[in-house]
Amino acid sequence: MKSAWLYLGVMVFLILVVVVSLLFKPQEVSQLGLIQGRGELLGVANCDAAQSPCRIDTQQGALTLFLEPPVTALQPFMIRLHGERFEASQLFVTFTMVGMDMGLNRFVLEREAGEWRGKGILPICSESRHDWLATLNFVSKGQPYRVEFPFVTQ
Repeated sequence: MKSAWLYLGVMVFLILVVVVSLLFKPQEVSQLGLIQGRGELLGVANCDAAQSPCRIDTQQGALTLFLEPPVTALQPFMIRLHGERFEASQLFVTFTMVGMDMGLNRFVLEREAGEWRGKGILPICSESRHDWLATLNFVSKGQPYRVEFPFVTQ
């Protein structure tokens, strides 16, 4: 009798795992993961996207990144990207620190109201650093690209 209950419990657990994985499947992240860090670097912006809109002109169009202030660790914030002459079929932002592993901080942006939008959240740095790099990763006309936006948190 115990083995029948054990078998039933394992089956219920496996069914729950399948259902949860289907319901909470990240949107296109598996495809986007293939291009992370591999796209052609189009440029590094010379502004702080956490303080004001940060614009960079690239061969793929003009891009303006907005990180809705205040940007602080463990507090959700809005990410907005406005593009001029910019076409992308897939787009996500990663947040990293130079020379420090901060884990995977990747956020897919969705097209809405004429721009790309999403929410982000930053982890706490164990060394109390505040210098971050937002890397915009995208696919345009089948080719992967990336643009970097440095910023400082509060």
